[in-house]
Amino acid sequence: MSNTRSIENLTRRWGGGKPNGHIVFYYAHHNRYSINALVGAIENQIEILNVQLHFCRSVPETITTLNQLKDEGVPLLCCVSFSTPAYWEVNKLIGILRSLIKSRLLTIIAGGPHPTGDPFDTLKLGFNFVAIGEAEVSFSKFLPLWLEGKDPTEIPGIVGKIQDGGVANLKKPQPVQLDAYPSFSAKFRCFGPIEITRGCPFGCMFCQTSQIHGTHIRHRSIKSILSHVETLLHYGIRDIRFITPNAFAYGSKDGIEIEPERIENLLASVRETVKDRGRIFFGTFPSEVRPEHVTKTTIRLIKRYTDNTNLILGAQTGSPRLLKLCRRQHTTEDVIQAVSLISKAGLIPNVDFIFGLPGETPEDVTITLKFIDKLIGMGARVHAHAFIPLPGTPFGRCKPIPLNRDLIRHLGRLASQKRLYGQWRLQQELAQKIWNEIIAPQRLGNRPNKCRLK
Repeated sequence: MSNTRSIENLTRRWGGGKPNGHIVFYYAHHNRYSINALVGAIENQIEILNVQLHFCRSVPETITTLNQLKDEGVPLLCCVSFSTPAYWEVNKLIGILRSLIKSRLLTIIAGGPHPTGDPFDTLKLGFNFVAIGEAEVSFSKFLPLWLEGKDPTEIPGIVGKIQDGGVANLKKPQPVQLDAYPSFSAKFRCFGPIEITRGCPFGCMFCQTSQIHGTHIRHRSIKSILSHVETLLHYGIRDIRFITPNAFAYGSKDGIEIEPERIENLLASVRETVKDRGRIFFGTFPSEVRPEHVTKTTIRLIKRYTDNTNLILGAQTGSPRLLKLCRRQHTTEDVIQAVSLISKAGLIPNVDFIFGLPGETPEDVTITLKFIDKLIGMGARVHAHAFIPLPGTPFGRCKPIPLNRDLIRHLGRLASQKRLYGQWRLQQELAQKIWNEIIAPQRLGNRPNKCRLK
């Protein structure tokens, strides 16, 4: 049976009749958080527009759903949010849709990290439009124009093709205030973690967060967060998790200097709301913490108010030279201090490292492996990654450095001892595929091709 969510019953309750259009979301595991926020932003429009929503969890289901709807004679909108690792999956989906459904009533729009970083290439895949940046406002404005068959490219954040092969409107939308939009949609049962912060002031060279959400940090109010918590508990969701680029930055004015009293106000309020009805996880997936923000005070708050057994810590490299090159703005000493505090508190420090970074030398690898061994001796587990060039980032057009056999052997040995985990092998293959099939062909054309190492 097709695992879709539909508002058919609600449409009948609102007056019944044929819907004015259908919106089909490609609702895969890798993009659910983005779709949850998008549906939350438009849920109150659906009654007014009289459209029907469908949530499809796979490529075949998305194709089948749209193929079944194509003969109804009303506009169809297929919405696809994706990051670079899903590029080929999405390319397959769009190719099949374009060959199967020739109707002009079908519109396909993309959003998410990859389309925001490279709207040119995304449009070439066969999309009609790309929503760049934060899409809550732009997508809400897009929907009535789509239904009326009007050009939406005057909307900031909506990019479309023009006749000479270029694109229309690369103006990003203004950053949204989080309290104005929910993190998910209770009406359509699209639940997930609560987004409490957007933006990152650090702008690491390999990361898309600052490129998409900007360097000005914004927070959801405690009142709004508690409303989300109550909603999750009401629907039987007991594990309360948060989306944030840096959990310990909550309440901070600049994201650099932390304000522990604001963090405590948040966690104490959530704990008072949850009581024994659920569990609270803070600074674990899908978020993390920065090493210089791990202090005796912030660890005390984790121990007092949350159900954490671990914290995720972004170290990325043990080479001081590479830390500066990546603009991490913390030191290896910060990492050592953080791991020590986390371990002494009886928590597991899960520490992220990236191998194959642009500019990495064999000496950097040796330094990092020695650093990793030291952290493991202090109680850390290592989450190993291979560098992936992501569009829109300063490192986005840098050629991946293959991991050498000695490094892979070392990582494998640590993994066999359960001291290290991660998908670095698959990521290395993916990075090379991205270079060979996406970046290198663009470098042969007229696209900018510089790898920024400063």
